Amino acid sequence: DLQLAAMAEGLQYMMGRHDFRNFCKMNCEQVINFERTLVSGRVASPQESYSVKIGQSWPSMEQNDDLLTSIASPHDMCHVEIVGDAFLWHQVRCIVSVLFNIGRQLEAPTIVRQLLDVKANPAKPSYEMAA
Repeated sequence: DLQLAAMAEGLQYMMGRHDFRNFCKMNCEQVINFERTLVSGRVASPQESYSVKIGQSWPSMEQNDDLLTSIASPHDMCHVEIVGDAFLWHQVRCIVSVLFNIGRQLEAPTIVRQLLDVKANPAKPSYEMAA
């Protein structure tokens, strides 16, 4: 069971302009600026949905009558939507990998803040990328 609220909390920490070098596949020959701006996002399943946006302090749960009547199934899928001004190579795949680790409770949502601090964490962790 994925903890969507925790995933949305992790995604909320990414809203705004940040250095995303720890959330991409490095391509130093072609990229010199790793700063990107994420403006909104959403983590959703058939049962629950959370939206995040720049300037918001906490994820908001979306109310939807269809969500409330949906019965959980082991075959349900979760999806993540991310809106930004531009993305680095494999940035979304790396972000989703970290978010799924948060959702599985293998990492705390605050890992995102730690990874965005490139001075304290100058090397990207080796998470398996989302496919």
